[in-house]
Amino acid sequence: MPAQGPTGIPKVTVTRPLPTFCPLSAPIPPAGSGGCLGKVPSSSISPQTQEEPQMPEVFTTITLDRLESLLDEHGVVAKREQLDDEELLKFNAGPFRALILPYGGGPDYFSLQFRAGFNMSSTLELMNAWNRDNRYGKAYLDDAGEPILEYDLDLEGGSTESTVVEAVRTFRALVTHFASKVLEA
Repeated sequence: MPAQGPTGIPKVTVTRPLPTFCPLSAPIPPAGSGGCLGKVPSSSISPQTQEEPQMPEVFTTITLDRLESLLDEHGVVAKREQLDDEELLKFNAGPFRALILPYGGGPDYFSLQFRAGFNMSSTLELMNAWNRDNRYGKAYLDDAGEPILEYDLDLEGGSTESTVVEAVRTFRALVTHFASKVLEA
């Protein structure tokens, strides 16, 4: 006779097999075959013992000190310089010198602009072709008719250290591509 609960109604224990799930790379099993939705042996069920992964810090502004330190940690040699009334960072993008110009009034900046200028003349046709065929960066001719390449990183929506490091990599790739398509044309 089944055990009775406090109200005199018999207790009933229902056991159901736990479903298993197919790996994303597995083919979909035929309907009705049980496939990946079969029973899981009870010996394969164990409590989770792994720690939760650490979430990266999300920030919406950055100081030049923190930016300089972050770049240094990832092997990017950046030197702080004063240009007019603004502080900026200089670094190498391949064989070219590049700048990181912070925007936002400081000391906490909400936007970074990566910029490289090239001491040569170019044409508007080459600049327009590059801008039409490429994303992420913008190119233009300065007042002296020399090409400038820029790439902006907005921090206000939330950013991480890896986003900033990836922006440096992206800009370096843009400079290399720009040099091969525009400067050598």
